Amino acid sequence: MKAIEFEGHNVKIAEDQPEYETLPALFNKQEGSMTFCFELDEQEIEQVKKTGKIWIKKLTFGKAMQPIAGTVLKEHLICDYRIGRKVKANISADHEPFFNRCRNNRV
Repeated sequence: MKAIEFEGHNVKIAEDQPEYETLPALFNKQEGSMTFCFELDEQEIEQVKKTGKIWIKKLTFGKAMQPIAGTVLKEHLICDYRIGRKVKANISADHEPFFNRCRNNRV
């Protein structure tokens, strides 16, 4: 799994820290959030198909754990606050709750 640049990313975390891989992110000051995108290689895709699982490790450095969210659709995590609604792509009605939360600025 590799962190990748994506449309809308506006910061690169650890870009000048050779001990870490650079992490492209979208920093949203209004939400106080950072959104990242990861790409799976073919082997990883096959493993996810087989197990249905992805494992995540978050370093907390002894501090309280902060909330995290995961999804397979960018639109579940990134709101367009300029117009107060979720940026809609070709997403089914099943995902309307995500759009409603965004409209209410509660994502």
